[in-house]
Parts: sequence; structure tokens; C-alpha cells
Amino acid sequence: MKASIYQKDLQIDLTTTAESWRQNTTVGGTITLTNLAATKLSSFPQVQVVIVNQKQVKSGIAAAISTVVAQFKGETQELAAAQKASWNFNLKLNDQITDKYFAPYLIFGAGDDLAGRLALKVQVAEVWEAYLKAWQDRLRFQAKEVRLKDKALEIKLLPPKSRDYAHLKKLTALWEKDEQNTLHATYKVVMQELGMHDGTADLSEVKKNITQDLAPRQYEFSPGMINTEAFVQAAAQISDQLRMKKF
Repeated sequence: MKASIYQKDLQIDLTTTAESWRQNTTVGGTITLTNLAATKLSSFPQVQVVIVNQKQVKSGIAAAISTVVAQFKGETQELAAAQKASWNFNLKLNDQITDKYFAPYLIFGAGDDLAGRLALKVQVAEVWEAYLKAWQDRLRFQAKEVRLKDKALEIKLLPPKSRDYAHLKKLTALWEKDEQNTLHATYKVVMQELGMHDGTADLSEVKKNITQDLAPRQYEFSPGMINTEAFVQAAAQISDQLRMKKF
């Protein structure tokens, strides 16, 4: 991707090495300052990764920024012509993805005037993608919404149309990974239960949580090599509990 802006007598071009990224990978590219004036200018390139509130971005990037995640500052130089610098930022597993609430952006410019902006398309990490596919492809659940919330991945899951899940009203998954690479899953369940009240049968909503942990030896053949079948088995265990109400 590429974005360009003009600041006084400078043309500033930002390029990235890809169109989209995943959590737990590296975003990188170059920034080029081109002097359009007849005399030398002194300045330095700057690139920042910021988290932007999607609902406020129409009011201007400055007003929408909620967090500055990372920063690159090049060396100050006298610009006789074009000067190019390389930059890169490492995305962590719990870094912001692009969802309808928040999104990572690159803001850039010369000196501290960061007038340029470029939206980053960041998707969930491969490990979360494998876990989600187990629910969708094997168990026929649908992901209604995927977002990052409080450093955990939040997924609103819709069950398949079946009598087995007729009692299930809401299912929200919260997935996160700790420093030992153990995956922690919490499933927030809202279901209907038939009970008795004053001698009359009635339906009431019940809220319960199911938790599940997966150690690296369970979901990886080796570091970086995902055992997708382990996620299928893990999802099936939760699905069975939901169907049989055994939790």
C-alpha cells in the first residue's frame, strides 16, 4: 500500500510491504522525503502506529486516536533530494485487529507534523483463525462478530439451527493467551431453562460460564506449527456441553 502527502516544500511517500497483516507478525515499509525546493531543507521522517476509534475517525484522525502503540523516528538530515528510510513494527498476539469499533492506523510526516494517515488491515493471528475455523467449518457455528476487547479476542457465536441448541440464546467466546503460551477460553452462555414458579412451569434465562485451557503441547506440533485437530476436539467438548447442558 502507498500514501503520499505534501508538507510545504516536501513530498512524503509512505509504502508498506503488504496489503494486510495478522497479529503476531511484522508491519514494515519505507518512508521517503523528497525536497521540492531549490534550497536544502533539514528534517526527519516519522511514522507511528496508533489505535483509532472508528466512530470518531470522520471528525479527524487526531480526535480519533485512543492510543499510540509504536513510533519510528529517522535521523535529521539536510535534504538535497530524496531520502528514504525503512521502518517496521512488531504486532503482538493481543494487539488491536481491524474491527468496527477500533482499528490500527499509520500516521506519518516530516518532523512532528504527522498529517499523513494510512489504515492498516490487521486480522486475527493464525492460532485464533484455526480455533475459529474449528467452530465454523466442523461444528457449523457462525461468527456474528469478532473484535478485540480488553486484550482478549471476543467472538459472538451463533449456533446451527437445530433442536439441540434451541435453548441457547447467546454464546460469547473470550480467547486470550498468557506468557506461557497457554490459551485461555471463557464461554459466556445465556440459555433458557424450564422451571417451576408457584406451581406453574415457565421459562427463565440463565447465565453461565464455561472455561477451557489449552497448553502449547496440546495445540502445537512444534512452535508455530498448529495442530488444527486439537482445536476441533476442544470446540467439540464445549459444543457437547452446550447441547447436553452439562455445565
